[in-house]
Parts: sequence; C-alpha cells; structure tokens
Amino acid sequence: MQTSEYAELHAHSANTFLEGTDTPAALVTQAQKLGLSGLAVLDVDGMYSAVQTARAGEQVGLPIIYGTELTLDHRVLPEDLPQRATANHNDLGVRLPVLASSQTGYHNLCQILSTHFLAEEGRREATLTLEEIHAFNDDIFILTGTAHGPLRRALTAGGMPSAARVLDQLIDTVGSEHVGVEASLQPHNPPSLADALATLADPRNLPLVEPGAVRCATPEPQKLAEVFSA
Repeated sequence: MQTSEYAELHAHSANTFLEGTDTPAALVTQAQKLGLSGLAVLDVDGMYSAVQTARAGEQVGLPIIYGTELTLDHRVLPEDLPQRATANHNDLGVRLPVLASSQTGYHNLCQILSTHFLAEEGRREATLTLEEIHAFNDDIFILTGTAHGPLRRALTAGGMPSAARVLDQLIDTVGSEHVGVEASLQPHNPPSLADALATLADPRNLPLVEPGAVRCATPEPQKLAEVFSA
C-alpha cells in the first residue's frame, strides 16, 4: 500500500523568541522519528536557525527546507479594512512565510532581509513591502500564513472580497506557481474557515497547504507554547 509523505513547512524554534519552545535540533530529531519527509524551521525576519537545522538534518538524514517568516507593512492590507492599522504589543504584525525552493531562492531570501534592514540606519523591526519581495522573487514560494498572515487577516476583517484582493496581490508578487494557500487550522476554528480558504484557492489553481504551524517538538512543552502565545 502506497503511503503519503508529509513535510512540515511552518515550524518555529526557540530562536523565534516567545513563539517556539525547542531547539532546531530537537525539531529535526522528532521530525525524523515521525517519518516526515522534510522540515522547514521559519525564524521571524531572519534565518537564525538555518545552520543548526542544516547540521541536525545532515546527522539524521532529513531534508531541510530553508525559509523565513517576514513581517509585512500593514499597508499590504486593503485600505478599507478596520483592522489595517492595528499595531500594539499584542499584535505580532502581518506575517508572511516564505520558503526557498533552490539555492538561488535561499540567496534571494537573504538578499530580501539584508536589503531591507540595511536600507535605513538603525532599523531593528521589519516592515517589508510586497515590492521588496518582488525584487528578489526567483525560486521562492509564499505561504499565505496563519491567523497572522495577510490572507486570513483580510478574510477576518473584510470577508471574501478583501481576502481575494490580498491573494491576487501575493500572486502578482511571485507568480501563481509560487503561492500556496495555508490552512493551518486549530480545533477552535470553524469549518467555514477551511471552506473559505478552499474557495479562494480553487479558482486560482493554487495548492491548499496544511502545515501544523509547529511550535514544539513533542506534546510536553505545548502548555509553555500556549503561554507564549497568550
């Protein structure tokens, strides 16, 4: 009987402060034990886990997908959204997971980050635009993100028309073949959310991607992860 392969494309390690609980090596070890076909550990606005993840992957023979989760300027959201300008200590920002599909894509992700942070002296927090991503869009793959992602934020605040506008913007940024609609759902999410995401993906021939948005390697640290996100 043929079995399906699964790669986790949206994990956070402890290198993303107050979001992940475990080291990249622990995530890699557990992924290998579970028989995953690959793992992407996405640091926020950086690639701090890349070396540790790569070394751990080599040791256990697990393929590693490199990427980052970029914080976007809130103006990526439609102007008429009531939550567009929301920015307070509880708001993690508009988060866009981006994966490298080749060595060229990895170099482009590094270029996106370095160009952004060096463009303004003393810049510490990222507020990337889609134009900045478009400038280095070869061999990168965008996921639309979790509840903090631009698609679901637009869907929550403005419904399907606003979500459709944001999704089309992402397609224009990297091309439809490089966009996946992320359906990282939690038990409290209503079934209608999955239906809405599928409705947005289907007419555009986009894949519906279902990563776990993993924040810990095993169930034991889950309560700590929940405290981090409270």
